[in-house]
Amino acid sequence: KLSDKVTSLNPKVVICDESHYLKSSKAQRTKKILPLIKKARRAVLLTGTPALARPSELYTQISSIQSKRFPSWNEYASRYCDAKMGRWGMETNGATN
Repeated sequence: KLSDKVTSLNPKVVICDESHYLKSSKAQRTKKILPLIKKARRAVLLTGTPALARPSELYTQISSIQSKRFPSWNEYASRYCDAKMGRWGMETNGATN
């Protein structure tokens, strides 16, 4: 499979156009490309619209290139997404700074 061959590469540079498609960590596209970004010595994420609505949509992109700065989703969500415990778990629909 082509996607398996791509993920087995050890690139020096990865350039991702339309990186806003990486906003969901559960999407297959994101699961395939994130390990490649993290293995690369350099990564460039290109997009005209990095976040369409909420700061939570930026986490996957930011953490892929700055994993030491934002090591955990919970820390990021508390700081930037006005995270609160809701009926079904953590709600991150807001924004704070």
